[in-house]
Amino acid sequence: MSDSITVIRPYAKAVFLMAKGSGLYENWSSMLVFLSNLVRNDQIITILQDPTIGNQKKADFIISIGKQVLSTEGKNLVRVLSKYRRLVHLPELCELYELYREEEEKTMNITVVSAVEIEQPMKNNLITVLSSRFNRKAFVKFEVDSKLLGGMVIRAKDKVINGSVQGRLAALQNFLVARS
Repeated sequence: MSDSITVIRPYAKAVFLMAKGSGLYENWSSMLVFLSNLVRNDQIITILQDPTIGNQKKADFIISIGKQVLSTEGKNLVRVLSKYRRLVHLPELCELYELYREEEEKTMNITVVSAVEIEQPMKNNLITVLSSRFNRKAFVKFEVDSKLLGGMVIRAKDKVINGSVQGRLAALQNFLVARS
């Protein structure tokens, strides 16, 4: 994946700079998510990998599917990516774009997984605490995993805060094993 990231980084930066210049971050996010999902489809992958289909036809095909979603700039991006055989890297482009956007807007997507549904006042408190902890506006997605015995697991980018019962028991086990 790191090779794909290296290949697609200049395109992601260019798209981000266009979005920043126009202030249309959300529009670009929507287009990139749409395109990413599209190029993950098995039938679309088959078409994109077919050497008998020209790059222009591949671009026209993708654009025809997304004509209601893609702006003029979005269509141009598809053409450029197709010309340089980079359409399959759209998921990585989308991922990088979102990282640039989060950094610019000082936001962070966070997932909180708990054993039971968290009540709204506690959710609000968690959002405030997490925003303060990471010094960013936190967009928190709450999930329930009945396999957790209790507590919660918080995932924010590459950070994991495991406050679940299983996490605490594993930490205790590691501590006891290390001392023996």
